[in-house]
Amino acid sequence: NHNEAKDKLDAMNDKTKGKFDQMKGNVKEEIGKMTNNNKLQAEGIVDQVMGKAQEISGEIKETILDAKKKITK
Repeated sequence: NHNEAKDKLDAMNDKTKGKFDQMKGNVKEEIGKMTNNNKLQAEGIVDQVMGKAQEISGEIKETILDAKKKITK
């Protein structure tokens, strides 16, 4: 099913982008700490939180898709 494949891809993309944003945020935070740049450090923390939220969103989407698949069998 085309919609199911697209939904699964969307969920995977959310998880991947979320993990990337967490890594990017961690780097920003560490650079901010090393350079005493509070703004960069704060941006890094925000990126990490937003990335984790996006990753969780992808996981939730996958869980819903899997549940739908089991129900419709």
